[in-house]
Amino acid sequence: MAWSPDGHMLAAAFLDGTVRLWNRETGAQTRVLEGHMDAVTCVAFSHDGQLLASKSLDDTIRLWRCDTWETVAVFHEPVSGMWFSGLAFHPKVPILATFGEKDTVIRIWDLDASTLLSAAPVTPSVHYTNAKVVLRGDSGVGKSGLGLVLSGHYFTPTESSHGRHVWTFDRRAAAMEGGRVEMHETLLWDLAGQPGYRLIHQLYFYEVAVALIVFDSRSETDPFAGVRHWDRALRLVQRVQGTAREHPAATYLHLPRLWRDHSRPACPASPRARL
Repeated sequence: MAWSPDGHMLAAAFLDGTVRLWNRETGAQTRVLEGHMDAVTCVAFSHDGQLLASKSLDDTIRLWRCDTWETVAVFHEPVSGMWFSGLAFHPKVPILATFGEKDTVIRIWDLDASTLLSAAPVTPSVHYTNAKVVLRGDSGVGKSGLGLVLSGHYFTPTESSHGRHVWTFDRRAAAMEGGRVEMHETLLWDLAGQPGYRLIHQLYFYEVAVALIVFDSRSETDPFAGVRHWDRALRLVQRVQGTAREHPAATYLHLPRLWRDHSRPACPASPRARL
């Protein structure tokens, strides 16, 4: 792991070939960098915070610019194993030291920061982010039917479903600074409502943008039992994440039995209109 020079960002190397970034103030993961073809073994920030270096078992070192997170250089550096891999920036000037040639040499790289920052990315980059919306509630309250309509499908009566289903609610390209384009997706997570799934499905409440708790007030027993359970579960996850003040806990949807028994298919509307 490595802290940025200003202390606001933490970067970490992962065995799945990614570099992940966290914001210190919020504790939220802000970005996942992909490009290495094997485990990433170490990361380091330059002294001015403009570059991030990452080294991998794929025998490469990648330099990422920290404003756009695009790869501006790739160096070939053979390694023999993750436990002896290493790299470090000079504390005052743009010089990078790496442990290479299968752990037999220390190589010093004199970097021209201005050239690197003005150069085009060496590999094509795709910028992507998504927001998770979960549909929760007891079994048989109409979550799957709601998920169908919200994701642009025709409404059809559905039986009680198991497991989970992820729908695409919206997908669009957003213009970013510097002429970059970032793909934004909103995903609907339809989670089964049977009691046996409650414990495992609480894990999916992490990094949730919106939680829709669906209930049927015409239940003959206790229509709000599921509402109370999932409201507590959501608030607990928010306290763990430290996001209770940033986001509302949930939105409550009452779907009367008429919704589930309606036989005429509804025409899909645009995501913006549905929202």
